Amino acid sequence: CVTLRNLLAQLTEQYDHLLLDVPALRTTSDAIVLAALSSACIVVTQQGTTSITPVQQALDDVKSLTMLGIVLNKVKIHMPNWIQSLVPQD
Repeated sequence: CVTLRNLLAQLTEQYDHLLLDVPALRTTSDAIVLAALSSACIVVTQQGTTSITPVQQALDDVKSLTMLGIVLNKVKIHMPNWIQSLVPQD
């Protein structure tokens, strides 16, 4: 019987990088277990949706793991029209 740990070890031998997209850290204990099986983790959070307290709690949950960083997605950045006019629009 191949365990998840063994499967990840086999896949690590075959591929340069493995990305595990796990559930939100604060919603299920599976996320911490899966993150602990990895060599490093990234916390992803959404601008305007997740407040600072849950992010701090999630970072505290994984403080014993190697952290690569935090990704803030769906960021709204205001770009002046003159700069936007320089960006090719396809």
